[in-house]
Amino acid sequence: MPYKTVYPVPESMMLEEDEVADNSDMRKKRWLGHHTICETLREIWRMTKDEEIRYKCRMAMAYAKKMNAKLKYYSELNQTAEETNDGKDICRSDCTEHQA
Repeated sequence: MPYKTVYPVPESMMLEEDEVADNSDMRKKRWLGHHTICETLREIWRMTKDEEIRYKCRMAMAYAKKMNAKLKYYSELNQTAEETNDGKDICRSDCTEHQA
């Protein structure tokens, strides 16, 4: 069942106020060659004085950090599943392709 689509999505549905990255996070600097989503957002944040754009950068940074945490979680979950299945293919329960 698809999710209900709302155009445009109100900001109140996006993040809670306490989840938005702090200004101190935006002031951090990284070494040369270490270029991440967050570093790009920091650069945009530093380039502008528009508070709305700065707030959007902070929101996007919070999204990136949440996404990174979920990817790490799924990676660990997958690694655990592979170890418990002794390297066998992992399929959904309704998959008929690999079932004997």
